Amino acid sequence: MKFKNLLFILTAGLFLVACVNTHKAEKKEKPAQVVKVPHQTIIYKTKANFDNLVPVGLSDNKKEVVSLPAPTDLFNGNNLRTPIQLHNGYLLDQRGIGPNTAFIKTTYQEYSKRSQPMSSPEILNNIKEADPIIEMYSCKYKGAPSELVDWLNDLIDKGQLSTKCTKLK
Repeated sequence: MKFKNLLFILTAGLFLVACVNTHKAEKKEKPAQVVKVPHQTIIYKTKANFDNLVPVGLSDNKKEVVSLPAPTDLFNGNNLRTPIQLHNGYLLDQRGIGPNTAFIKTTYQEYSKRSQPMSSPEILNNIKEADPIIEMYSCKYKGAPSELVDWLNDLIDKGQLSTKCTKLK
């Protein structure tokens, strides 16, 4: 009787292992799906022309530096990441700015030649304009990168920034 029980248990165990292995073999791996994530695009207007001046991030009270670029951060390949001109005085950010961005008196060309980033005290002493941004929008763009500027200019021309984008400032 013990032999029959042992045989039954072994047979049942083998059967279960075979079922599990068959199930795993039949389960096909799904190919990874590529999902196109909308690109966050920041466009803005400033009080004056700061297009070639280096942006830095300040605290809400404008007394502390919260972000500053390394000289190498100012490049995209061999090109400086200065903003792109859009219609009606808007600019397309290529550097990573936000509502608390300030501009220092140093140009992209000058700063990019530095071996080290400026220190926080240097930056605070070198502020050209602490509150330069008069309007800022974050737009979700889903199209081809080559069509981004045309898409943004179309929104600007049609007065659709406030309805198609999120106003940040």
